[in-house]
Amino acid sequence: MKRFALIPTLLLAVAAVPLFGQSKYEMDTLKSAEGNIIISFLGHGSVMFEFKGKVIYVDPVSRYGDFSKMPKADLILVTHEHGDHLDSAAIEGCRTEKTKILCTAACLPKARGGSVMKTAKRLR
Repeated sequence: MKRFALIPTLLLAVAAVPLFGQSKYEMDTLKSAEGNIIISFLGHGSVMFEFKGKVIYVDPVSRYGDFSKMPKADLILVTHEHGDHLDSAAIEGCRTEKTKILCTAACLPKARGGSVMKTAKRLR
């Protein structure tokens, strides 16, 4: 009977893991003639690129990290308006007054100070 008492404890521990966030992100380093490009997978569509002292975020979302404690962005790219890609709080947490934000027109109301990124016409 006592072994069943352990199950709720284990379930609670597993459920708490996402609450504390990920402490270490999966990273990859690409070597280039201009220096290393560091790519950090933050979760789902959230990625951070670091190159020559510049930081670029793609779809920063608070669920994948505390962006107020992460490196500040030089550029933020938001791919579309779904909540798992567009998170105003995460954007505000990693931006500075000099950060450029590129997004689609649908994202603009939630990406303060952003510029609309228009899709290119398809080449035939």
